[in-house]
Amino acid sequence: MKKIMMALVSLCGFFLMTNSIAANTVTNNTLQKNSVQKNITSSQPKALDKIVAIANDDVITQSQLDSAFIQAKQQVAAQKINIAPNELKQQVLNQLILQSLQLQMAKRAKITADDNEVNNAIQNILKENNLTLNQLEQKLEQQGISFNSLKDNLRKQIIITKLQQVAVGQTINISNSDVQKFKQQYSQQTNAQVSYHLDTIVAPLSGGMDKAKALLKLLQQKQNLQVAAAKIYGATMSLEEDDLGWRTQDELPDVFQNMTVNMKVNTYAGPVQAPNGFHILHLIGKKTSGQKLTDIQIKEMVYQQQFNKKLIPWLKQLKSSAYVKVM
Repeated sequence: MKKIMMALVSLCGFFLMTNSIAANTVTNNTLQKNSVQKNITSSQPKALDKIVAIANDDVITQSQLDSAFIQAKQQVAAQKINIAPNELKQQVLNQLILQSLQLQMAKRAKITADDNEVNNAIQNILKENNLTLNQLEQKLEQQGISFNSLKDNLRKQIIITKLQQVAVGQTINISNSDVQKFKQQYSQQTNAQVSYHLDTIVAPLSGGMDKAKALLKLLQQKQNLQVAAAKIYGATMSLEEDDLGWRTQDELPDVFQNMTVNMKVNTYAGPVQAPNGFHILHLIGKKTSGQKLTDIQIKEMVYQQQFNKKLIPWLKQLKSSAYVKVM
């Protein structure tokens, strides 16, 4: 249900528009004021539905703000986000203003969303939430949201997304260095998801570091542990591997971590001196429990990063170049 609510509440990302589009869709403030006054006069909202903001040729009413605020409260509560009601309401109003400005821009550019696109979006919601259409309608009803309201919000989101793609998407170029940088960052972020199957062999402190290194060298030459131990420490010495099992990097003993993550499977490394002896490490296996990304997925994520990077400056430009008045 969380995903459903996000589909209703989130107002899509907004991205930096090209100067030509901005120039064609935003007039000077004097003309906007006159246009707004005409719009208010010709399409007066219902009685008692107070106007809370003006955004170019559009108005945002108290009922619109209240409805969006209720949905936003449900969303932040579900996500356990701590935010003051006044701050949340201000953010919601700002989102409604930005949504209105984008939809007006899209209308001038004749960007629309047909019923098939809306229906496909609904099918995606059903699939992601493992619901039938009837179940979706029931859950929406429980939240006090009509199915038509869902469709209307999805249509707006599709239109805004199209506008963003036309204005910004075609200007983004992803280089090989961008992809490699992301791979490195992603690898560092998912280190905790890599598990290591490690054995450790403890050589006696009495033999000294030199004998421990000699034992390591024989093991690296693929000699049997007991045979190697007998050669270095004498026939009476018996050493065994202590199986530490599967552990993430953070779960390994501190003295083993840096060495283990750089080892290849079925190799030996060390010795590492500890109070109980010289430890020789044997990496038996290595596995990644996190998602392994394909090159296409990586490029999509890099693209989205670059896309989102332009969000904040464009929002400032969009709002500053429009006639916006909060009542």
